[in-house]
Amino acid sequence: MFNSLRKLSFSLLGLGKAFFLFSFVVLVVFLIRNLAEVHKSSLMTNLPSKPAAGQVLQARISPIIVDHTSVDLFEQIPDEYITAARELKQMFIDQSVGANISEGLTCLSYPSVSQAPSACKRPNATTSGLVADSKYSRDNWDYFHWDSLNLSNDYADWPGVGYAFIEAVTPRLSQYQVFSYQYSYLHMGDQDGIHLIPGGFFSDNPPDSRHPKADIYDMEQFFSQHPDKIFILWTSSLARIIGSRASYEFNNQMREYARSNNKILFDVADIESHAPDGRECTYNGYPAICPEYTSEQSGGAFGQYVYREDKDCQGHVGIDGANRRLGP
Repeated sequence: MFNSLRKLSFSLLGLGKAFFLFSFVVLVVFLIRNLAEVHKSSLMTNLPSKPAAGQVLQARISPIIVDHTSVDLFEQIPDEYITAARELKQMFIDQSVGANISEGLTCLSYPSVSQAPSACKRPNATTSGLVADSKYSRDNWDYFHWDSLNLSNDYADWPGVGYAFIEAVTPRLSQYQVFSYQYSYLHMGDQDGIHLIPGGFFSDNPPDSRHPKADIYDMEQFFSQHPDKIFILWTSSLARIIGSRASYEFNNQMREYARSNNKILFDVADIESHAPDGRECTYNGYPAICPEYTSEQSGGAFGQYVYREDKDCQGHVGIDGANRRLGP
């Protein structure tokens, strides 16, 4: 019998698989009492016992980076960890790319192909009568678009995004255990300066009441005030032909920061820029989202299965790129 992953085409489940793996790794690393002997390389072969529901610990001894090499490990996750992971309450904030990841996660949760909406399916699916695994519930994993939060901080430009995240999370700290957000490719213009040192996200920028910048130092200060919570770092989203030096350098800085400071990183940029066969996708020498994951000519949406030219859509991730489509 086909399992749920084989009934989902790669165009939709790439990021969704990685997102579930990311949540699984969070669970393994942070919900186990004794981590002294746990290393990233042994997570999948030396699994500790299932943690108590709701137990959240901040101990860690090594970075956890989920990238394109992690996606194939998804099918090795034991059911007991998927069960525990879906009980973990988490909140993530993003632009439309996050919405598409959220849609993809929802596609995974339908009990059968026939019950899933058409947006989750490939055309002419031959497995409509088969029952998919219904264990991938995301009921406790809430996505918020920045626009839905009515924030006073400006998140259109990168300096305000961190402050907007803090503003959004603070009143919801009691509701969730895990929090994260993503910088969009729209924040990655070379002129925006997110990659600059000094002056960028990874610089300790001096206070400036006129032009405040929420950098990694500000974020770490907030994180440290809530040691009972888990905060996840993300690399930025990518587009087809809007690769930039800024996105390349920022994402590399984020990876290095995660490695050097034992952080958890969901490396979306690395996943988006590698095709299912492992081939790296670039534009003008910079990583770009692979055409396998989007139907757009220049943007980054995980577009619909049927190829279409959408010149107005820039950087959104449609359902079939955020996860996989239900189908053969």
